[in-house]
Amino acid sequence: MINEMDNIVEYLTIKRTFIFFDEWLSYYILYILWSSKFYTLFYLSVILAILFNGYAYKCYWEIEERYNRYLVKRISIDEANIK
Repeated sequence: MINEMDNIVEYLTIKRTFIFFDEWLSYYILYILWSSKFYTLFYLSVILAILFNGYAYKCYWEIEERYNRYLVKRISIDEANIK
């Protein structure tokens, strides 16, 4: 059971790390567009970055919330079995 919980935590950590780097890549691309004076493309990219990064966080939170409920349930079952 501990191994199963470790796998869930590892999965969520990898997913969160991917989202983190994806977000910072978006910031870097936006910076390059702004500094290159591609303002029209910059404003379009800002809108797309907000939409896609927001959607990524929304999906992550839904998955994380489901696994958090599962982990809390497993921990409380294990604590009840110990007592």
